[in-house]
Amino acid sequence: MNAADARSAVACRRTCVRIVVHILSCVSSFLWYCVAAHADWPHLRGPTYDGVSTERELADAWPADGPPRLWSRELGQGYSGFIVAQGKLFTQRQTLGGQYLLCLDPDTGATIWETRCDWAWQPKGAYPGPYATPTYAHGKVFFASTSGVVGCVDANSGAPIWSLNVRAKFAGKGFGFGYAATPLLEDDKVILPVGGPDASLVALHVDDGRTAWTVGSDPASYCPAFPITFAGKRCVVGYLQNAMIIVELATGKLLCRQALSSGYDEHSAWPIWREPHLLLAAPFRVPATRFELTAEPNGALACKTQWLAKDMANDVASCVLYGKHLYGFDLRQLQASKHRASRGSFKCLDWDTGKVCWTTDTVGHASLMSADGKLLLLNDTGSLILARADATEYRELGRVQLFDDEICWTQPTLWRGKLFVRSPSRAVCLYVGRPDQEPAAHTPVPAARGWRFDSSWLLTREREFPNDAPTWAEMSLWFACGLLALGAAGLSVLAMQRFIKRQIATALLFFLITMLLGFLGPNVVSTLLDQTIFTWPVCLYAAFHAALYACCWAEGPETKVRARWLARSLGAGFLLVGWSYYQLCNLVGMFIAWSFLVGFPFAFPLTLLAVHAALKGQARWIVAAWTSLAFAAFFWSAQALLLWKASQTP
Repeated sequence: MNAADARSAVACRRTCVRIVVHILSCVSSFLWYCVAAHADWPHLRGPTYDGVSTERELADAWPADGPPRLWSRELGQGYSGFIVAQGKLFTQRQTLGGQYLLCLDPDTGATIWETRCDWAWQPKGAYPGPYATPTYAHGKVFFASTSGVVGCVDANSGAPIWSLNVRAKFAGKGFGFGYAATPLLEDDKVILPVGGPDASLVALHVDDGRTAWTVGSDPASYCPAFPITFAGKRCVVGYLQNAMIIVELATGKLLCRQALSSGYDEHSAWPIWREPHLLLAAPFRVPATRFELTAEPNGALACKTQWLAKDMANDVASCVLYGKHLYGFDLRQLQASKHRASRGSFKCLDWDTGKVCWTTDTVGHASLMSADGKLLLLNDTGSLILARADATEYRELGRVQLFDDEICWTQPTLWRGKLFVRSPSRAVCLYVGRPDQEPAAHTPVPAARGWRFDSSWLLTREREFPNDAPTWAEMSLWFACGLLALGAAGLSVLAMQRFIKRQIATALLFFLITMLLGFLGPNVVSTLLDQTIFTWPVCLYAAFHAALYACCWAEGPETKVRARWLARSLGAGFLLVGWSYYQLCNLVGMFIAWSFLVGFPFAFPLTLLAVHAALKGQARWIVAAWTSLAFAAFFWSAQALLLWKASQTP
């Protein structure tokens, strides 16, 4: 063979090798795509616990009315997310009858089975449960209720296998608003943060719930246990109330404890892990911190702070790390809001340096996941958004309003091109895959309601911690403003008394003016003083005093039947004012103010003395004194209740 033939043979062999490699690459890519496209989503954050899906070929844009809707249904109360396994869709919900683990057909939304797992959690409260998302493993589904009941059921039938209350068994602390930790399933263990003595983290056997190990004594918070692999060893991160701990998965051996804070603190957002770096993004404007883990000679782990980023603070919505960049919502208020869109901005940070790549105010507080170079976001006002995962700029590809009048905090779930999205009461399945594979039958997404009541004018200044008990100084200022409203109403009535002849008319005018001033206080006075001045309780007290006054007046010897009907009407009006007060507090997020509804028994005897003094025509200063004392009893009993409740919260 001459040299030319040899070169030709070598070139031919190289060409054949390239063809074979190309064919193998295509087959490998096809098989990888098939596996990825049909992969289950057994955990809220996916099989790799990071909120990143391996699905490809998602739609690059949406129609004006959003992606095709395959089904929707009423679901019940709760913030639990969706998981998909064995061709079934699982979530948790609540009705007045209790909390339930629910199995649905992912193609139709029809119920396959439903298993009751606990009593209802605050069904008429601000945040009715459940909060945790179930987890699938070993043919079983594991759940956690808001009271701390953790259990296991058969995935095919929903038949209960075991359950126990970890909060009661381990004396758990740190989740006073309700247990929210999604169970972590690793090997043959169910791992949960509990926050009890010698039980910051606990591991239970999957078969029967027996305790495998416990570790630590720090109080827990709302963030679930988080698995990582460091130097080939599987570990578990506990993001607790005041510390972060890392333990060995197999044995529960404590490898690292990193102090984070002191006193009250809470953590709900998932950590972000890319070996050897661990990111913790806390709420309340605390800087996000990226640690570098290193192994000590004795087998322990050390945490070294690499960078702090004041530009990223997570609360109920966690970040996603896609490529070399971190995407997430930077909360710029001290708590996420249920009654309105939370304040802050959506940002992209460089993973290596923590520097901000871009910021946008067009997204809002959003739960998110990523797939196929895109971000899928559901913001707290119910808008579903498709955006490009691009570090150079924010590029929005589509948006649709799915839910109205509900605050949405649940992360979307993607499976086989179907996106499962939830509000606190409803579920929607949309198709976001390749347009040429769109299902033939679907129903359009209904148009969102155009007008929405704006409650911001009712309370123009919001407390930094809306759910915490007011301080003595804060309550003293509110009390003083309430007394001023009573005094101003009294002076107004005195000025008009010569035009009003009847005693009952004078009294009713006094109560009406008091209620008007009390209702306007959170708007007018809060704006003038540039802080929250909450005077609605004086409206409650005025309605109570008016009803009691009318009842006593109607029992007088010279009253007529119509006087008794007036008394009954004012009694019904008092109940209406109480109900309206409750609803308005819910609307503006003043949930702690419900405590004033229990102040009436404490004010009753003093109010009765004030009423008798007024009906007998005693001196005005005596009537004013009894009225002030009655209002003080009503007002400060509520503060006592709040402080007692705060002392009982673990």
